[in-house]
Amino acid sequence: MSLSSLTNSFSTSAGSGAPCTSAQTPPPSPGDLGKYVVRREIGRGGMGVVYEGEDTLLERSVAIKWLVPHSAEPLAVDRLLREARWAARLHHPNVVAVYDAGEHPSGVFIALELVRGQSAYDHLHRQGPFAWQDATRIAAEVCQGLAAAHAAGLIHRDIKPANILLVAAADPEKHRGAPTSDSFASQPWAKLSDFGLSRSVNYTAPATVEGQVVGTPHYMSPEQIRGEQLDQRTDLYSLGATYFTLLTGRFPYERDDVIQTLFAHCSAALPDPRTCVPTLPEACATIIARCLAKEPRNRYSSAAELLMDLQSLLAGSPLSTSGSLRIVTPTVEARSGRNANYVAAGIAAVALLLLGLPFVWNWNRHVPSVPVVAAREIPKPERPALPPEGMTVEAAWSPQQNGTFVTDGELEFLRLAPDGRTLAWGISEGEMNTGRLTLYDIQRQVVVGSYTDARHYASFSSIAFPSERYLLMAVSSRVIALDRDTNQPTTLVELKDGSARSIDVSSDGKTLALGVVEWAGGGRVELFEFVVDEDGPRLQRRCLANKEHRHPVKCVAISPDGKSVASASDEGSVLLGSLQTGVTQYEWKLPEISGDGAELGYALQFSPDGQTVAAGGHRGVVLWDVATGEQRVLPARHARGIMSLAFSQDGKFIASASTDGIRIWNLSEGWQVGKKLEGHEGNVITGMAFAREDSLLITSGFDRKIHFVNLGRLKRSVYEE
Repeated sequence: MSLSSLTNSFSTSAGSGAPCTSAQTPPPSPGDLGKYVVRREIGRGGMGVVYEGEDTLLERSVAIKWLVPHSAEPLAVDRLLREARWAARLHHPNVVAVYDAGEHPSGVFIALELVRGQSAYDHLHRQGPFAWQDATRIAAEVCQGLAAAHAAGLIHRDIKPANILLVAAADPEKHRGAPTSDSFASQPWAKLSDFGLSRSVNYTAPATVEGQVVGTPHYMSPEQIRGEQLDQRTDLYSLGATYFTLLTGRFPYERDDVIQTLFAHCSAALPDPRTCVPTLPEACATIIARCLAKEPRNRYSSAAELLMDLQSLLAGSPLSTSGSLRIVTPTVEARSGRNANYVAAGIAAVALLLLGLPFVWNWNRHVPSVPVVAAREIPKPERPALPPEGMTVEAAWSPQQNGTFVTDGELEFLRLAPDGRTLAWGISEGEMNTGRLTLYDIQRQVVVGSYTDARHYASFSSIAFPSERYLLMAVSSRVIALDRDTNQPTTLVELKDGSARSIDVSSDGKTLALGVVEWAGGGRVELFEFVVDEDGPRLQRRCLANKEHRHPVKCVAISPDGKSVASASDEGSVLLGSLQTGVTQYEWKLPEISGDGAELGYALQFSPDGQTVAAGGHRGVVLWDVATGEQRVLPARHARGIMSLAFSQDGKFIASASTDGIRIWNLSEGWQVGKKLEGHEGNVITGMAFAREDSLLITSGFDRKIHFVNLGRLKRSVYEE
């Protein structure tokens, strides 16, 4: 559910799917597409939108893939219509059927079979790897669809988990026994979709579109990477790579960047899925090894031949694959060996440039299939769950009920990672304030990382996520980088004159802003470059920012566009400066409030669009327009100054917290949504985060509790006078 639905009924689920530049494009109106009536949007990608609709003549539900007007360029239109023409040749239970195509003054569309279920990618992202029997059945069913495509003279060229749809009504348990040749097609579970990159097997030009190599790097065959002539065996390579991912939840070749990934497909040793899942049958590794052979002549000669081995594996029969294939288990690379990888990857990149073949790949985006297909590829494999050290579950959280965790120390902060699922909190425990960081996966509801600093008074005050692998921590007078893969800490900065009170990192992970509380009573903001090379992570000092501060800096924030840095000090000054030069652009002052002002400087946030800065300290949320500097104050409803703030993920709402509870505000209209939220019994609330598409609010406090609040349980009410 989206928080924006709170303004209506609190019970309407918002459609999921990744945002794209066409978010403001109005959908086709019912009746606008001839005989098709548009019902609702079910998916969105970088080039198009998918709607659920109805064919009024045949009275059946359909999926309508609509090419948005801004993307309706000749190549994009050609790709969509090519998908319709070529996929319409196929009539197979394991291929998403194409019913119709048409052009309209405002766009182009195709009508497809509406598949109710999820993609294999969605399953991997939400539930992890498949059981080997289910993964094998999926691969076998895709094989049947591929065999039909190849017989029709088509090569798919973009097989991956996101393009395999799983029919919700199918029961994979029924086919775990010895299969017959027709048992998969009789009750299909997996359907192959998205023939937008397909090409005739008889097409004699290289695998390019206007001189560009196309595909998804994690699943591309070596010959596809090199831009060579393709045949059906390139699809068998991609299916083998996909089978590896279905079995393990990992890519067959995991590298730091695209070039290294492409180079690995061309030259690295064959991967063995048993290094990730030791309990897999040996036959799984044998099939993958033959699919991923570097030379097409060493692979299966056809989808039918691969299908025979997959069916034999499910039936417990010997494979037809030759036993001469040797599977090489990759070794873990030492840090000192990374340079060689970069050199080799550089050679591969130069060779590709000499061929004059730039790449167009589906690295993070693709036109969605049906149903909603996530708009990014498989993330790196999930780290194993750890024991919940220092944490007890007072009330289990679920999407249907609120929950509460109790920790064994005072919670200093709480922050949600950019992946939207990794929650971080820091505590101080015991008389000597030993510090501990905990990472919690809110999707799997398990602890996935922890770090303890046994030094006395090792207070964890802030954290930032420059990448999926590294996280940065402000711990007393130090900034520490923690390698999540190895759990090894590296001290990047150790201050001699103050404490590292607050840190934030730019969205590209390259620039760190550090707010310093100087022991002599002053404060400053320092900017660093975050660098990771063969020697590991390090910070390279760049310059000071917002130099006008004369008091301790309690909070810093970097704008989402990476252009600005905001900082707040404990005497109520909020400065906005350039992230590139550090030069201050605006100097604002929080409105005066009665009392000792102990809340000043602790709460500072940019809105998701970067156009607004919000600060606490006052009893009402104070907002400034980044472009004009104009100030706005929401109604003062808290008894004391605000110590914590959080924008909703869609930027339409903001939550504010003081010792008297939490309030949620509609930013455009200024009214309070629902009633005040209780839960921390008058304690300071040290952190808040919206999660799960704004349907969940997570809070932490000095009462040692973390609360999970389902916002769908709230009701709209006009705030009381």
